[in-house]
Amino acid sequence: MRRLSISTSSNPRSSLDLGTLRIFVAIVETGSFVSGGKALGLTRSAAGKAMARLEAHLGTRLLHRTTRTVSLTVDGERFYQRCVQILQDLEEAEADIRQDLPQPTGTLRVSVTEAYGRIVVLPFLKSFLDTWPELEVEVNLTDRIVDLVEEGFDLSIRIGDIPTNLRKPLKVATHSM
Repeated sequence: MRRLSISTSSNPRSSLDLGTLRIFVAIVETGSFVSGGKALGLTRSAAGKAMARLEAHLGTRLLHRTTRTVSLTVDGERFYQRCVQILQDLEEAEADIRQDLPQPTGTLRVSVTEAYGRIVVLPFLKSFLDTWPELEVEVNLTDRIVDLVEEGFDLSIRIGDIPTNLRKPLKVATHSM
């Protein structure tokens, strides 16, 4: 009979979960478990359990709790200041890395069927362009099959069977409606 062995860090005090740090900071900044949890899409109960695990992990109370207020202990204040700095440093490090990655620029020419383009593609473009601000998108809404090369399109989105006479059509998804 085989046994499965799962091991974790040999020192349970060696690392903290960033999600838990974010919960702690949100609770402090909003002044309550309900608001802090809600800011991160969590229930009051989930935020409370995360705080209990964090305090147990650190071996100290971070928050004074009453039925109406939440305030920091002396240890909580010190820990909060460090957490804010750590999360800010992490955010800056991520931004630095993203800046070094190549960003798409220029114009992306897309041909898409009218209905699908109006219902799916056009609403999606705002967030897409917010993500890639150096990119411009030209959208051609047409139900006819276009020749990508001759008409200068980078991408064509069609729904249905792909005619075999097209140059290397690529089926990327199947979706039932």
